[in-house]
Amino acid sequence: MIPNRVAHFKYLANQLRIVTLKALRAHAPSAVGLTRLATSKEEIVDTRAMLDAMERVLEVSRIAILATVDAEGRPHVRWMTPTVVRGRDRFLYAVTSPDFHKTAEAKGNPAVEWLIQTKSLDEILTVRGQISVVDNAAAKAEVLEAIGGNLGVFWKMNPDESRLIVLETAIEEIVRLKPTTGERTVARIGGSDGQGKN
Repeated sequence: MIPNRVAHFKYLANQLRIVTLKALRAHAPSAVGLTRLATSKEEIVDTRAMLDAMERVLEVSRIAILATVDAEGRPHVRWMTPTVVRGRDRFLYAVTSPDFHKTAEAKGNPAVEWLIQTKSLDEILTVRGQISVVDNAAAKAEVLEAIGGNLGVFWKMNPDESRLIVLETAIEEIVRLKPTTGERTVARIGGSDGQGKN
């Protein structure tokens, strides 16, 4: 059953990519430069506003796509349930199993990217940062409390609660795109001490 679920998630990720590109093409001022729409409208915004926007979109969507790179340099994407922990808003947290591929990928190449969007695709955020694996009881408890009951799929794939680790992404940059207006805003963010730092 799990191989079918994995195939289904890969299919959904591909469909999301197709829908996103179609939405971008439909609202782009030109077909050129889909990754940098309306650069004349790009602006750098303050950190607090962008962190608030990220948290707001996460509250609505409750899911995001995490992109990592394996040892051979191949990218991998998967649906995750990230959260922000109170008092550590320059970090994005998620839980996983130490046995999943993303754990080894995070350890081998900590540069990651998250894609967070509203269901209507009117706001798309790309969050770039450095990920680290955190394996301590306090971090697990705090992140599980913040995520709440949004881990139904995770518990089906990883029923052993003792086999749980935290993925902590120190946010370096957030890019927000509003495809309907072509507005693109950027915030460069420097992390402070998170769960994985002493």
